Amino acid sequence: MIKLVKIAGVAVSRIWDRLEVIKKLGHHPKYSVVLFILLGLLLGFLISSISIRQPQVGFITISGIIVDQKTTDDIVKMINYANDNSRIKGVVIKIDSPGGVAAAIEEVYLNLVTLKRNKPVVASIGRRALSGGYYIASASHFIYSKPTSLVGGVGALVFLPKPEDLKEDVIGSGPFKESGGPARHWLGALDMVKQAFIQAVVSQRGQSLKIDAVELSEAKAYIGIEAIKLGLVDKMGTDKEAEKKAASLAGVRNYKLVDINQELKIYPSWWGWFLSETTAEADLMKLSTGLSPIYYYLYIEQR
Repeated sequence: MIKLVKIAGVAVSRIWDRLEVIKKLGHHPKYSVVLFILLGLLLGFLISSISIRQPQVGFITISGIIVDQKTTDDIVKMINYANDNSRIKGVVIKIDSPGGVAAAIEEVYLNLVTLKRNKPVVASIGRRALSGGYYIASASHFIYSKPTSLVGGVGALVFLPKPEDLKEDVIGSGPFKESGGPARHWLGALDMVKQAFIQAVVSQRGQSLKIDAVELSEAKAYIGIEAIKLGLVDKMGTDKEAEKKAASLAGVRNYKLVDINQELKIYPSWWGWFLSETTAEADLMKLSTGLSPIYYYLYIEQR
């Protein structure tokens, strides 16, 4: 204990001696000016470190089929977080999705368009951005993909309900109470859904698009190399390059990368991905058994 007191005493004595040296230097005009300049710079650095926070670039990961309300709400929550957080200057959307329910995709798309008005948004396509996945990607300032990423599938689908049977135990107030309308009506609506998708892509891609609406309406899927030639994608690149692009568009250099999924504890885990895919397929099977139709921006692989 006595030894510790002695050590502390020596340390205090040395600090005091240094302060005395500084005090003496302050009495000399030429040294005092330099001293005040150094103290001013030090004080300015400390104030700026406290008041000016490091800018951020946010990452949002979207994967799997977007089919249920919770998934939609989670994605919108992340987009709104990025929009409202003043420290986040640019956003990267990492996409691996074949699409999903039309209304859910449109909800995500419209929120991304709002974000795009306020901050740079860059899309980075992983394995696929098909149908609704590409709809989401189109709502960005710049799109990266891998050479063999699957891109496109601009179109919609619907499973028509079976013709209604005459039932004595269930009585509807109108002939189409159960199905919502005749098949002809749903087919006409399908064309409107498709046209809305095409117009969104044409509007968002602008002069970059090298493919006309007629070819877009064929709903083809392209690999990344083809997608660049057609203007569906801007450049080949990694997530890291997308991050740098977002920072460049935002005009920031010394930035911090933030995983918004992790910030909000929204994790697109392998189990969640599996459930999402399975739920969507089960939903599609239900639709084919006679329930009222739901429109999809969804690419379904042939098996």
